[in-house]
Amino acid sequence: VDPVAKIVVGFKDLAPDAFWTRGHLPGFPIFPGVLMCEAAAQLTAFYYMTQGVGPTGVLMGLGAMDDARFVRMVRPGERLVMVGTGIKVHRRLTRFRVQGFVGKEPAFEATVTGVPLGNLEDLRRA
Repeated sequence: VDPVAKIVVGFKDLAPDAFWTRGHLPGFPIFPGVLMCEAAAQLTAFYYMTQGVGPTGVLMGLGAMDDARFVRMVRPGERLVMVGTGIKVHRRLTRFRVQGFVGKEPAFEATVTGVPLGNLEDLRRA
């Protein structure tokens, strides 16, 4: 995490026995795009929650996924590295441009908008 440049980096190692490998293109498994989007959303929520962007204990939810492009298949045994760059980072809304790579090859990109859902403890009681 680089809070000055508003950058967050994370990775996902894709195990050959992951739950999605049997059903997502049997005989030729590829990591589903929807799971790439979920990973990108979790990465940006991690930034929000760990960098004190909003109040402590606030859960960040996915508000929008825009301009998603998938340019390379991601397969079991590979590592997907994601780089999120903050476009707008505010307690009421975050917007990050997230790029995913396998090695030096681009795999996907999307703009992820996050919105606070409320205090996690209050949400658990509801």
